[in-house]
Amino acid sequence: GDNNVAIGMNSLLNNKIGRECIAIGANASSNSNQEETTVIGAWAGQSCTGGKNTFIGHSAGRNITTGVNNI
Repeated sequence: GDNNVAIGMNSLLNNKIGRECIAIGANASSNSNQEETTVIGAWAGQSCTGGKNTFIGHSAGRNITTGVNNI
């Protein structure tokens, strides 16, 4: 993806097409292809494929797999 920021082991690991994302924390958004999403916390937003989501906290949104505008 383009214009992404990833801080933490495996954060945004498999994000191939997502853009304008911020992922902070180990495994944050590691299996997702989200766009315009902010994720802070280990395992947060791990498998979400929607976009324009905000997940804050350890494992926040970890089991959400689809959807947009989740907070």
